[in-house]
Amino acid sequence: MDYSLCIFCQAHETRTNVSEATEHGVITVRNAACSRKKLRDSKNIDIIDRLEKAFESATAVSLVWHKPCYAHFTDKSKIERLQKSQTECSAEGAGCSSVVSSGNRRSLRKRVQPVNWSLCIFCQAENKKARLISVMTKQMSDQIIQASHLDYEVGLRLAGVIDLIAAEAKYHLHCLSAFNRSTVKTQHQSTNTDLAMIWLCQELNYSADKGHVILLDDVWERYKELAEESSTMIQPSYESRRGTFKQKLQSQLGDIFSFFQPLNRCISERKTVLIPTKYQPAALLQMKADI
Repeated sequence: MDYSLCIFCQAHETRTNVSEATEHGVITVRNAACSRKKLRDSKNIDIIDRLEKAFESATAVSLVWHKPCYAHFTDKSKIERLQKSQTECSAEGAGCSSVVSSGNRRSLRKRVQPVNWSLCIFCQAENKKARLISVMTKQMSDQIIQASHLDYEVGLRLAGVIDLIAAEAKYHLHCLSAFNRSTVKTQHQSTNTDLAMIWLCQELNYSADKGHVILLDDVWERYKELAEESSTMIQPSYESRRGTFKQKLQSQLGDIFSFFQPLNRCISERKTVLIPTKYQPAALLQMKADI
């Protein structure tokens, strides 16, 4: 995070067009970040994380931002729409899962929005510089749908879709290339492990990048959910000896996470946690302070 850049977009090319934050502005942004976090605004979770780190910094931090970025983030009408969407989700019983669960435990499940067919089916982002290409052949449609089960997020997005031409699906060429590389890699990996484990490690990689500390018990519960969704049969050794699951997970994750068990607590509270390696010193200090 570069505090000389806009705290919202972190765009290098517009470094000179930023304004210094006023005291009133900081209060407004803090309130907006708090509201968006409570409303589980997954689209702006990166911005919320950056703001929280800035507000919690031990040293004084001077923030700068672009006025349009500030206006977009603090817009009350947009926050009210989030509130309305959250209320509708609750009424329909939809799984609008939070990025943050109780305490400092983070949820692994990432919310997947309903597909917007006017955008790229892979990135679902507006990119005026990249040309959108329509799916025009049955071969292309079948190829994407068949491979989508190897990508958890795209698979959920295209669930139930049998014809991308009829759906008027569009894509960016570079997004399609990235999707193909990812699914081919997953196909190769699935010869050594199961699909649920691959999906789980993809979510854990995302969580590690965000600095989330996660209980191994939560990881195990998430793996069982993914196994059910992917029709994966859970190995009996995972059920009978949880250490086998832990060893498999460690071999798949490499050095992305450190597995830590606080030995200075009573046996019943010695729960193993996964700490992102690059955030380990700060995380251990925080855990020590919480004991």
